[in-house]
Amino acid sequence: MSSQPYSGPFYAPSSPYDPSGPQLFDDTSAQQFIPQNTYDPYMSGANTFAPQMYGQNPPNASNLFNQQLLLTAGQQLLSNPMAAAALDQYGHNLVTKGKSWVGSNVKYYFAVDTSYVLKKLLLLFFPFTHKDWSTRYNPNEPVAPRDDINSPDLYIPTMAFVTYILVSGYLLGIQNRFSPELLGIQASTAMAWLIIEVVIVLLSLYLSNISSSLGFFHSIAFGGYKYVCIVALLLVSMPFDKIGYYVTFVYCTLSLGFFLLRSLHIAMQTNSQTAVPSESRNGLYLVLIICVLQPIVMYFLTKNFIFV
Repeated sequence: MSSQPYSGPFYAPSSPYDPSGPQLFDDTSAQQFIPQNTYDPYMSGANTFAPQMYGQNPPNASNLFNQQLLLTAGQQLLSNPMAAAALDQYGHNLVTKGKSWVGSNVKYYFAVDTSYVLKKLLLLFFPFTHKDWSTRYNPNEPVAPRDDINSPDLYIPTMAFVTYILVSGYLLGIQNRFSPELLGIQASTAMAWLIIEVVIVLLSLYLSNISSSLGFFHSIAFGGYKYVCIVALLLVSMPFDKIGYYVTFVYCTLSLGFFLLRSLHIAMQTNSQTAVPSESRNGLYLVLIICVLQPIVMYFLTKNFIFV
């Protein structure tokens, strides 16, 4: 029996039934399932039923809800004509009271002119030649500084403070140490010293039960006059270095101390309501403390520019 090779049909590579041939569909069984950021209102961890946000912290959702609630309430409040009118009237009254308070309390301290500024600066540096230190008193309205050389003002302390910041920036620049942060530290330090000084004065007046005309703005004014001497110290130290600084520091300590001693002594003796002189030993001690405190503050605000 002869064997003949089988010549019938057989599987060809192009047959549609070939497993190694092209696939009709993509096989996605091996891909890893990545959970989406969807919201399941019932399921949370440990198979407990609670609202849960996948991929997000539940407190954040609560904060968003509270913010949305506040925003909606604010919009409803502003859309109410009566509420909007009440808010507008309240703001108008607040601005009016603020303007009235500034006009009656602060504006008076800036009522100066060129003649007053020149005379006051000469009085600060040469107080030994001044004879009359008494201040005028008007029960109806305060006397403007331009009408009385002995009245305290806020214009000179403010300008002296700004000049101190500018001169500080210049000195830091020529010493190759300038930076906005360091200049801000100098300004904040100077302001902090003034605030501490004013708080000490007012607290001492309250604890000692001293009745005087020395109020909040008076304390700022008298405490701010030392910036005039500080600017003089920095300007003199540039051409004359430490020798000029020491000489000017000693003279400014004496002149400013004498000026404050005479001015504050009059303020301590005068009642702020009746203008009746009243002697007080505690008031004299407080004046001496203020006079001693000025050169200490002057030194701390200028030593960084001299001893480098």
